[in-house]
Amino acid sequence: MRCAFGLERDDVRLEFSNFYADLADGAMVAVVSKNGIPGCPTKVLSFNLGDSKVVQGLHDIRISDVALRLTSSGRDNLQRAFGHTLFGPGQILGYMGGVANVVTKAAALPAVRRSG
Repeated sequence: MRCAFGLERDDVRLEFSNFYADLADGAMVAVVSKNGIPGCPTKVLSFNLGDSKVVQGLHDIRISDVALRLTSSGRDNLQRAFGHTLFGPGQILGYMGGVANVVTKAAALPAVRRSG
């Protein structure tokens, strides 16, 4: 997933970028940069697909209404950067959804021509 967002307060800028979903841990991982200095990938948001809507189509699966909750490490980054305690772990920050294409084995194999 290619997205990024930043938060600013006074002379502090916190940027979250290079997101990816870790399905095994149910977490959104991002690189957290403070004032342009990148840090290590951090689990900043958690999610549970059990609470989402899943619709299977002919060639895709659509997932919606996935609640994104702030993790403890995400909260710690915000508190350190901005010096306040407005955020708490488990707080819902937003919702996401997506589409996954389904490829069957037959569709993934190249066509074979028969002669004769």
